[in-house]
Amino acid sequence: MTSRAAGPAPGSTSEPAPLAPQLALTFLASIATAVMWNGLGFVAKSDYGFQEWETFLLFAANGLVYAIAAILSGRVLRALEGLLSPRGMIALTLVAQALAAPMVGLVDGRWALWTTSFLFSICSAWLWPIVESYMSAGRHGHSMRATIGWWNVTWMTANALGLASMSLFIWADIGDEGGRWSVGALGPICLLAAVMLIWFPERPAEHRAERHDEVGRNYAGMLTSCRIMLPMSYVLIGALSSLMPYKLDELGVAPTLETPLTATWLVARVFLVVGMWRLLFWHGRWGSLGLAGFLMLVGFGLIAIGPNLACVLAGLALVGAGQGMIYYSAIYYALSVGHAEVDAAGTHESLIGLGYAAGPAVGLFGLMLGGGAAVGWVVLGAAGLATLPALRPWLTGRRTALREARARN
Repeated sequence: MTSRAAGPAPGSTSEPAPLAPQLALTFLASIATAVMWNGLGFVAKSDYGFQEWETFLLFAANGLVYAIAAILSGRVLRALEGLLSPRGMIALTLVAQALAAPMVGLVDGRWALWTTSFLFSICSAWLWPIVESYMSAGRHGHSMRATIGWWNVTWMTANALGLASMSLFIWADIGDEGGRWSVGALGPICLLAAVMLIWFPERPAEHRAERHDEVGRNYAGMLTSCRIMLPMSYVLIGALSSLMPYKLDELGVAPTLETPLTATWLVARVFLVVGMWRLLFWHGRWGSLGLAGFLMLVGFGLIAIGPNLACVLAGLALVGAGQGMIYYSAIYYALSVGHAEVDAAGTHESLIGLGYAAGPAVGLFGLMLGGGAAVGWVVLGAAGLATLPALRPWLTGRRTALREARARN
């Protein structure tokens, strides 16, 4: 991880950016994220006639593009800092998304969907690390925990509403291609998000790094585990986004109900994160991460292999709960240990992108083995490979604690 240069950057302030416009921008931009990451498969299937393997390929390619762009986000920002401030970079990404979104509705041809989805992936990968830096910079302790809580609940709620609202466009059946206009409608939403930048400072606040009293003893090890579990969780989510349009169609669910039912996992995630925000007992506790991984694996198994809608909905709820625990833990420990830098947030987002790419890529292999339950078993097997490396920091910490206890005695 590359650190920023010492000393405050020109235009920086010791005061954190105001929270209300940050949450408004996050809410609006997250609606776009929901449509492009969680709902794109429904558009590809219903409006473009994508076969299942094509949808898996689309999601895998988008995840890879996102990961590469996210890991480069700090470097890109520094290269452009003479021309664009962090606030200007956010404006550029939102305006680019606003201009690209209507192309899906106005232009025929699959290339429009591929091009728009790639552009959204690149812009989102540059947008979110900067937004996360604004969110946490200049805040510590209780203030940072409260802000992370508000921010996570905001974007996760927007994700659920954004995915569910796609059914309105499918129901309206605009020119027999209503799903395409659920993407086109993101144009004005992104422009409205850009308006919120009026209240942003030019740069995030200066972050005071040496606050060891607020970094728990287990945090570094738990961050290491989270950086394994986070992409693992998005392996499952990436496969889930590709799989759900075809799974629900197989179960005979009406097209207008597909996106609201799929949003079950997003709603469950919101409730779980609210609980983690208000209840602080999980800080520094390894058991919360173990439970999160278990819930995700069991939930995905129910979705992929379950024979009826009840199993699928139960699986979606378990996936949402587990993924919410992993995500909230990952960003909390990343921002606590990583000192709120754009590079720390960029690493966090690149891990998400790698998971989004790997899930559909592994799912493609399952399709080659016959599809159906094979997709579920192959994806679960790939995610399960993360168990041992995720446990290693806990095992190391436990051995260290035992040695120290023997030394004291």
